[in-house]
Amino acid sequence: MQQVGNGRAKTFSIGFAEKAFNEADHARAVARHLGTDHHELVVSPEHARSVIPKLPMMYDEPFADSSQIPTFLVCELARAQVTVALSGDGADELFGGYTRYTKALQAWDRVASVPAAVRGVGSGVTAAVGSILPPRLARAGRIAGAKDLVSFYRAFTNHSLGTFASGGRAKGALDIPGLSPAERLMANDQVGYLPDDILVKLDRASMAISLEVRAPFLDHRVVSASWRLSSTIKRRHENGKIIGKWPLRRLLDRHVPRELIERPKQGFGIPLAAWLRGPLRGWADDLLARDRLTRMDLVRADWAAELWSAHRSGRADYGEQVWALAMLSAWHSEHFATRRAPLAAKSFPPAASLRA
Repeated sequence: MQQVGNGRAKTFSIGFAEKAFNEADHARAVARHLGTDHHELVVSPEHARSVIPKLPMMYDEPFADSSQIPTFLVCELARAQVTVALSGDGADELFGGYTRYTKALQAWDRVASVPAAVRGVGSGVTAAVGSILPPRLARAGRIAGAKDLVSFYRAFTNHSLGTFASGGRAKGALDIPGLSPAERLMANDQVGYLPDDILVKLDRASMAISLEVRAPFLDHRVVSASWRLSSTIKRRHENGKIIGKWPLRRLLDRHVPRELIERPKQGFGIPLAAWLRGPLRGWADDLLARDRLTRMDLVRADWAAELWSAHRSGRADYGEQVWALAMLSAWHSEHFATRRAPLAAKSFPPAASLRA
């Protein structure tokens, strides 16, 4: 863009005061090297509180990826300057960029080394008593009981398993013979996580502010080219580590010094656990009140209230599960609270599709 466009390309980035979540300094350094017209916003809890009330109508479903907050804010920041923007969505799924691929494959090797009969017993026990187990233990039991790599990966990456989902093979799971293990995971993300989470998140956030966003990596020619590359090229062993998106990194070497971009991969997350215990606590208290959950009649109110109590007190970190429950409650209140009769749980899609 910077080379072929007229004038300086405009770039936009979100930062956080919490250093563990802040990548703005690195983005600014790259922008300075390329000479772009760079804009950034440091997101505070106050920003989050201003966006949260809009989310149930913006997404129109119980969508609970907490990075929807900074996604909307970066779209809002960009819309003040432009009407069309480009995103990098799709690169990780096409070229093996997620570090979870390596983690999941290593974990599956350990799980698969345990006889299936032994794992089946553990999974059966979890299924029988899962409702009284802490979410992390229930999730671990279901992960260990997975019958194959694809089912394992779906469970491994689903933070709400044990909160909403019932376990087993998730709807839409894809297992294509002939693919390498890493490619099987990437294929599942391309038909699941990418269209069901990443693209939904960006499309609705951008449309809410009338910003058109394009994803060049999802051009059909790029997708086709990615599948003609071996997984050993997409994910290359270098210096004892597996480097994801290896072809893209080598192309980037032509334009940006490696020291500016060689860092551990980081998601577009927010300080969710801390904010829920602090500036967002009142909001969550209201949405997760026991009587409110009872009226909603979609989750077990006592259990959900105890989950929130454990997180709020600091006894455990259930940030992802609490956010999913709060967004479900907020969505239900926005769309159904004025109805005379509660919405029957059986009218919902399968619970496994309520993703966080």
